[in-house]
Amino acid sequence: FFLPHFQFIKIFNFNKTKLFALQGNMEFNKVSFNGEENSAVQFSMLNGLQRGNNLLWNLNFEREVAKAVKINLIYDGRSLGNSDPVHTGRARITALFN
Repeated sequence: FFLPHFQFIKIFNFNKTKLFALQGNMEFNKVSFNGEENSAVQFSMLNGLQRGNNLLWNLNFEREVAKAVKINLIYDGRSLGNSDPVHTGRARITALFN
């Protein structure tokens, strides 16, 4: 298998004390792979990435809305190889009980 690989990762954090926290990351991978397409070997060796340009991104917003209640809004996106981008959003509310 021929597997040259280029990777670039950028991570950022922004915190506004007592208001919110924002974290994000972006990862770019350029992959050349000369093995069998859509095989278990390709998936395993490339960690789910595809041949060509791969872009993964994430944004996480966290805020404490009450003394023991936090809310998280999470957005993930990916564009693998020649595939259309996939966008995923999640929301989570966490309550701490004493």
